Amino acid sequence: GVRGNADDPGVSYTYWEYATALAGRTYELFARVNDPKADQKYTSVDVALFKRMSQNWQLLTSYSATKRNVPIMSSTLTGQTASANLEFNGNVESGPLNPNAEINESDQEWEYSAKVSGVYVLPHQILVSGNFELRSGYPWARQVRFTGGRTIPNFTMNVEPIGARRLPSNTQLDLRVEKTFKVISGQKVAVRANVFNALNSNTVL
Repeated sequence: GVRGNADDPGVSYTYWEYATALAGRTYELFARVNDPKADQKYTSVDVALFKRMSQNWQLLTSYSATKRNVPIMSSTLTGQTASANLEFNGNVESGPLNPNAEINESDQEWEYSAKVSGVYVLPHQILVSGNFELRSGYPWARQVRFTGGRTIPNFTMNVEPIGARRLPSNTQLDLRVEKTFKVISGQKVAVRANVFNALNSNTVL
């Protein structure tokens, strides 16, 4: 927001600059380091139940939850929705090694998903199946771009912890109806009708 307006929370934030005596290319020495404070840890729980096909029906259910312990998020993910392929990539760089990189950067949130899929065989060998999935939304934090510094003239910082806000959970339901016909020489032909995203979900992933 704009300072002094109704949406100004009146809260102060602090970030660090380096001394003006260290400005210039002479002091720009870059090196890759392993920061022990950036070690990531994930704890997961998985449960699955399966009912084999009998009496014309079959059912599969599963639930998976992961607790993230990410002290410093990757600089490529901060302030934006994290894609799973980057979030769980152990080779992702966590960003600069300085005090500013640790401001509201810790991700200690849970992520979960639940799935249910089933099949039922109706009379005349008409097969009806469905697949339902519920996936938690990604956590995120509001960011503000600060300006006016001397050696760091502008800086974008999380002004609340990661997880203070979440994207909505995503639900998706897919349905199928199938009928198989026998043809000559023991061959079969299947006719299918699929309905994808039957709930018309348009949640951001």
